[in-house]
Amino acid sequence: MIIKRQSTRDVRGYLQIVLNRFPDNREIYDKITKLLKDLRLARVRSAYNDVISKVSQLFKEHKDLLLGFNKFLPPGYKITLPKDQTQRRKPEFRDAAEFINKVKVLYALRDHQDLCVDFAAFLPARYR
Repeated sequence: MIIKRQSTRDVRGYLQIVLNRFPDNREIYDKITKLLKDLRLARVRSAYNDVISKVSQLFKEHKDLLLGFNKFLPPGYKITLPKDQTQRRKPEFRDAAEFINKVKVLYALRDHQDLCVDFAAFLPARYR
């Protein structure tokens, strides 16, 4: 497999971003430096997959660093972000019906502020 070597400038730039992101945690910088070296020395698929797994774990909360690592991977390998489980789904008819029912209840309670406050206690925070 022919692997395009990244320039020293690319590697240094990436490592500088990591160092700036974690100024008080030299351990992360050392780990990513080791992983970049491991990747450069890797000759088999399992080694690439191992590096990808470790980088994904190390930067799981930093998607820009995770995706930035892709420039160092050989062709055919890529780190992708997991689909967001909280991604909004397309509204359905029952969603509209639930909303209308909530509006009806609030409309019926408009002259009874004390009941509105009690009712709001049962609503999720985003609807209060």
